[in-house]
Amino acid sequence: MLPFLESLVEKELANTTLRRHFGNAWLLGGEIIRSTFVNPSVRKLKGKKLLLKFVGEDGGPLLHGYATEDEQTEFDGTCRKLQRFLSGGQQARK
Repeated sequence: MLPFLESLVEKELANTTLRRHFGNAWLLGGEIIRSTFVNPSVRKLKGKKLLLKFVGEDGGPLLHGYATEDEQTEFDGTCRKLQRFLSGGQQARK
């Protein structure tokens, strides 16, 4: 995930945009960790394969227990951007 976040920094995005994407990346990490307790087979996946299991063209996993619809929408936007980056379709557009 670090190359994705570094690419966002290199694009010189606004600080608020960077904070939003970094926060959403942190939330994604939390959802991945949570899922390892629910589904231990996920632990066997590494790096890119693990991330691609959780993000797709439609966004990311449902945030559990505390996200508003707007927060979920922003999170999904970051997840879509990450999915495009990992798939090589782009270098994390603005």
